[in-house]
Amino acid sequence: MILYYLLFPFLYLLAHLPSSALYRFAEVLAWVLHRVVRYRRQVVLDNLRRSFPDFSNEQIQQTAAAFYRHLAYRIVENIRCMAITAREVDARITVENIDAINHYYNQGRHVVLLLGHIAAWEYSGFKMCIACKHRPYSFVSNIRNRYFDVRIQRTRARMGMQLVPMQEAPSFFRKKLTEPSLIVFLGDQSPPNPRRAYRTTFLNQPTPFFTGGERYARIHNCVVIYPEIVQVKRGYYKARLIEITDNPLALPENEITERYARLLERQIRNYPPDWLWSHRRWKHT
Repeated sequence: MILYYLLFPFLYLLAHLPSSALYRFAEVLAWVLHRVVRYRRQVVLDNLRRSFPDFSNEQIQQTAAAFYRHLAYRIVENIRCMAITAREVDARITVENIDAINHYYNQGRHVVLLLGHIAAWEYSGFKMCIACKHRPYSFVSNIRNRYFDVRIQRTRARMGMQLVPMQEAPSFFRKKLTEPSLIVFLGDQSPPNPRRAYRTTFLNQPTPFFTGGERYARIHNCVVIYPEIVQVKRGYYKARLIEITDNPLALPENEITERYARLLERQIRNYPPDWLWSHRRWKHT
């Protein structure tokens, strides 16, 4: 228990280091995670081999090494979120077509953003708060340690994100929001209830998908958008907003989730190291 009280002040001090120092630290952290701790190494390798059966063993090992660097970058960026300014977020992530969302604000339309654990997802949440006119919402799971949970959620809400605890999701789904809102869903999570999930072939294997984003879009007639975020150089990203649909009720059931899966899969194939391969994505398969 005391470890949490000691760790957070250390992370807070780390967050105030220059970004250049943090990324140098990330390079060391990547080596430790990959070669010393071997963090979920077998999960990473198994996931890569099943997803890319045509890759040679050398390609698998190279992709795994690049992934650990990516993971280390995400860790230090999540730490940096405790101190980063709106101006720095704005400089580090550019959105080439932000009007793909903002013009719906003037129409009074809600937008569902179907995000994946690829590239800079925490920075992306901050960027949406800064660049979008909509009121942003995101669902969060509580951390068991109350002290750590409060501080993590406070960090996530720094730029204006409204956090909805997962246990309050059913009532939030029924609630009619009066102000045009942007509701963020991380759609590549392993679904908590596999029986209610949509199943499709994803990265060469049967995969259950959480359908919460699609269900919310259908209930409230939301525009659905996928943000394709790619790393331009270390610590800098570019996003392109891809509209999945502006009329969810006109599509067959699960079509929104299927389109999301295809867009995410295409991005993973184009940038293999950038996805969260240490996640036990197929534990319910």
